[in-house]
Amino acid sequence: MFGQRIHYANGKTELIEEGETVKGLNYEVEDIQAAVLHQTDSQTISLSLDVMSIMDNLREQWGITYPFEYENIRPS
Repeated sequence: MFGQRIHYANGKTELIEEGETVKGLNYEVEDIQAAVLHQTDSQTISLSLDVMSIMDNLREQWGITYPFEYENIRPS
């Protein structure tokens, strides 16, 4: 079985094995949670914002919208 070892900043390590996709982004969630709770800077937040910006730009170029984006807009 294929696995990937995650090394956390606090020295903890965790082996994520193939098929355990639920754990795939736990390190990001934990980092963001800690940054929000302790009001500290986080590289993960910066990277997440960069990815969100890229995805928003792609969605705009491709004409993709989510229903909730326009549910409160009424025609004139």
